[in-house]
Amino acid sequence: MKKQLALLAAAALVASATGAIAGIVGTPHDLSGTYGNTELGGDQICVFCHTPHNPVSAVPLWNRHNPSAADFSLYKTSATLTAATKASAFNSGSVSLFCMSCHDGQTALGDIKNPGVDSANVAIVMDTSTVIRSTYGDNLTRDLTNSHPVGFNYASAASQDATLATKATVESKLKTANVGGVIFFNDNNNTTGDMMECASCHKVHDNEYTKFLRISNSGSNLCLACHVK
Repeated sequence: MKKQLALLAAAALVASATGAIAGIVGTPHDLSGTYGNTELGGDQICVFCHTPHNPVSAVPLWNRHNPSAADFSLYKTSATLTAATKASAFNSGSVSLFCMSCHDGQTALGDIKNPGVDSANVAIVMDTSTVIRSTYGDNLTRDLTNSHPVGFNYASAASQDATLATKATVESKLKTANVGGVIFFNDNNNTTGDMMECASCHKVHDNEYTKFLRISNSGSNLCLACHVK
């Protein structure tokens, strides 16, 4: 019986991984040659973010070297923001640093712990001078003062602003039939899953909607999941 349960668990894990890969192939998060990338070399897809052994971070088997949390400036100066939002900040436990390990325009796309790409090209970054950037997407830089707030306690912000939906309401709107998973996250200062991060709006393994959005933003649906208008 134990052997059967182990086999079932292994099969479920493989099925889950296969689904994630199928969602990435041919999208801007596919840094392999299958998406026309010739700069980094190789034909592996998962290696640019994940490794099965000896990861940088155990969750999510992370293979990249993240930038320092202290290097980022976040959007928190608007007079309309709540006190909780104005307190936004990254720390070493912020999951948004996983995203910024490519999208900061400075960390090399090939800067991975367990190599699987052409070592001659590991220094390529997602800046405006490379095919990588023009093909794959946004160099947000480390100045995020002109981007949507992240790295703040959404539950606290919603309690301070009646025009923000409750955390439970947001989760009910964003966890659709084909989009599950975590909407708000933990970090070094929060262990109850309240933090708004990049992945609150973006699902990195599925580009069904442009920019890897969790749901379609037609009619501002994604925006209105949080903002009560």
